[in-house]
Amino acid sequence: MMLNRYENAALNDWDGNTIDINDKGYILTPQVGAGQKDNNNRFTGVLLGTERTSDGDKIGLLGYAAGARSIFLDAKSGKAEFGIETDNRIVIDPSQNKAIIQSGNYKVGKSGMLIDFSTPEIKFGSGKFKVSKEGHIHAAGGGDIAGWQLDNNALYKGGVRISSDNSSSTNNAIQVVNNNTKVFSVDYRGFLHSEQGDIAGWTIEPKRLYKNNV
Repeated sequence: MMLNRYENAALNDWDGNTIDINDKGYILTPQVGAGQKDNNNRFTGVLLGTERTSDGDKIGLLGYAAGARSIFLDAKSGKAEFGIETDNRIVIDPSQNKAIIQSGNYKVGKSGMLIDFSTPEIKFGSGKFKVSKEGHIHAAGGGDIAGWQLDNNALYKGGVRISSDNSSSTNNAIQVVNNNTKVFSVDYRGFLHSEQGDIAGWTIEPKRLYKNNV
């Protein structure tokens, strides 16, 4: 007597190799295909069961479009793949003790994108963008936040620019431009330029400094 290893009694009685059609309406077979072939003998449709492919034996549900695999649902791990080309394929993979969605072309230091729901984190393969499990964001190469533009060395919006480029002591760390005129700046020497303003009650104008009657 066979051990009952399945919730379905019909599966428990099947030997796993032959085609079995019983009086209860069950059809059991190693492989079932449904679809059509074109004039070049290319199959479009789905295959259910076991299939030997170029990257190893597969067990689950496989979909094909003109002979190219477009869908794979792995019965062993629960992994799912959607898309024909590797670069455009979406992979959902819970089989590595993590719940992951990634692009088919994901490579560390090169390309693609990965979303890890278990850690959790979001990563670009290029390394230019990452959100860590602590919620820390790393973004390189440019972008914007609430209208503030970012590049590798500066944060700017409108006429205001804050720069981390201290390769020269005369570079402006802070700069304000109004109507194409620089009205305020501080460079890495600590040199301050201001068109006008006040310090401790002293008023600064282009040609005079005054306070009260002085």
